Amino acid sequence: MIPGEADKAVPAYKQAVSLAEKLLVVNPSDIEVLSSLAQYHSRIGDAVAARKYLDRALQVNPNDVDNLRIACLVYLDSGQQQEAFKWLEKSVRAGYSREQLIANPELTSLRSEPEFGRLVGEAVSIK
Repeated sequence: MIPGEADKAVPAYKQAVSLAEKLLVVNPSDIEVLSSLAQYHSRIGDAVAARKYLDRALQVNPNDVDNLRIACLVYLDSGQQQEAFKWLEKSVRAGYSREQLIANPELTSLRSEPEFGRLVGEAVSIK
């Protein structure tokens, strides 16, 4: 999301929530839909619903790199930086690459933290 432009994105995220919830009727365990719903709800400020969908996605696959990355973003969106780092570390240990970590614009607010530098050092590089 572009800083200062969040309000413009809210209607699009609400529409995405509506469409994704319809997909869950077809397959209630679709990990991609569950994690997307977590992120959509997080972006519209509904931390309770975001965590509900995140928990469901993590139950389906607790070691999925994308789920772990989205968990980081959900907690980051709600201002819980230490919890976000916990999930970011799990994603790095699950295979989130150094290049992805450095390039991800959603992690900009974490880059100045020593913990971020440590994780960049621990992340595996794609060759």
